[in-house]
Amino acid sequence: MLRDQCGLIFLQFRYLHNRLLLHRQDELRVLEQQLDELDRVADPSHKCLRSREYDDKHSGQRSVLFDDIEKKSTSYANLVGVLQNFAAIQLPTKGDLRSFYYFFCNENPLVDPEVFYRHREDLMTLKPQGDTTWIDHWLMSILNNQAIKPLREGICDTLRHGDAQHGIVYHDPTKVGFIKATVMFLVLLVLLTAPIYPLYQLGKQETTPLVLAETILTQFASSLLFAVFLKLFTTAKRHEPFTASVTYMAIWVVFMSQSQ
Repeated sequence: MLRDQCGLIFLQFRYLHNRLLLHRQDELRVLEQQLDELDRVADPSHKCLRSREYDDKHSGQRSVLFDDIEKKSTSYANLVGVLQNFAAIQLPTKGDLRSFYYFFCNENPLVDPEVFYRHREDLMTLKPQGDTTWIDHWLMSILNNQAIKPLREGICDTLRHGDAQHGIVYHDPTKVGFIKATVMFLVLLVLLTAPIYPLYQLGKQETTPLVLAETILTQFASSLLFAVFLKLFTTAKRHEPFTASVTYMAIWVVFMSQSQ
C-alpha cells in the first residue's frame, strides 16, 4: 500500500499536540511568575538586575531560572511550529480514503486496538500537495465508478493493477493528467467561442435598449461562467478569477466595437 502516494496517510495526533502545547504554555506562565517574584524581592539597589555577574556571584537563581525558561520556551516554539506545519498539510481525498479503507478491511494488517484509519477527522496525507481542484475530485469519482469499468481499466497503472483484487485501484498519473487537460481544453474552447455568434448578431442590429440589455446580459453570463471555470478547474486565488473575468469581458467589448 505504501508503494503509492495514496497510502501515505497517517494520524496527526492533534489532541495530544494541543494538550502538550497547553502544558508547556502553563509551565512558561509559572516560570514567568517566578521571575517576576524574584525581581520584586531584589535588593534595594537593584544591582542584581543591573549586573548579571553580580547576580551570579551573590545569588545565581536567575541564571538557573533563565536556563529553564530557555528549554521550555524552545520546546513551546517547536510545538507551535509543528502545529503550524500540520495545519498546512492537506487532508486525504475521498478516493485515497476509499482505497485506504478497502486495504485495511480486506487485508487486516493490524490488530483491532492499533487500527487508526477509523479516526477520519485526525488523518492527514503526506502526498505532495499539487494543483488539486474540483475537477480532480470529480474525475477520480468518475474513474472509480463501476459502471465505466472499461475506461478505468484503460488508465490503471498496469504495474500495480494486481492490487485491484483487494479493492485498491491505482491510476496512471500521466493518463489522468491527459484526461484532465483534455476536459479543461474543451470547456475553455466552448467558453471562448460560444459567445462569438450571439454577440456578432447583436452587434449587427440597431442599438436599442433591448439589444443593449441582451448584449450586457450575454457578456455578463459568459464572464460569470469563465470565473466559475477558473474557480473549479484551477487553483487561482480569490482575486485572480475577478481580474481574469474583467479581462475576458474587455475582450468581448473590443469584439463588439469591431463588429459594428
